[in-house]
Amino acid sequence: MGKAYQTWIDKCLDQFSLDKVKKGEVLKAQLPSQRDELWVDRKTSYHLSASVVTFVEGKLLMVFHPYQKEWLLPAGHVEQGEWPFETACRELAEETGRKIVPQDVKDLELIDLNLIPIQANPSKDEPFHYHLDCRYIFKGNCIELKEKELICRLVPDEEVPEEFRPYLRYRLN
Repeated sequence: MGKAYQTWIDKCLDQFSLDKVKKGEVLKAQLPSQRDELWVDRKTSYHLSASVVTFVEGKLLMVFHPYQKEWLLPAGHVEQGEWPFETACRELAEETGRKIVPQDVKDLELIDLNLIPIQANPSKDEPFHYHLDCRYIFKGNCIELKEKELICRLVPDEEVPEEFRPYLRYRLN
């Protein structure tokens, strides 16, 4: 049996309807209701991704995205059979070489949902599409691994791109 992505998405959107801007309601109006397997199919117009906000030495950990040519949070597509929180953990390890300590996964919390337009990428045979990005904050400890896929940087507050500044409030002081 596959994952119940649509049910989970609806539940999350209801959760985000409780905030002042009613972001969940705005996203509900923009998103299709689709079969669960379509949320993890990279050829569809809308699919799930997950990103992770984490701080190291008080600075935001970011990666340089080779195709988009900008500094972003570690992130990636949700794979078949994977929940978004698992994607966030996997992508953090793959892209930054930092692995979430298993007993600390409880410190991974969904803090935001964003609908992100993604330009076509002919080299990956991916058409223009949207990511429903499930953004997590990780407040625990990471084990530093040797291998990483992307260039990483610890970004001081004054250099954090505007899009990510609201997440600075999650830093532990």
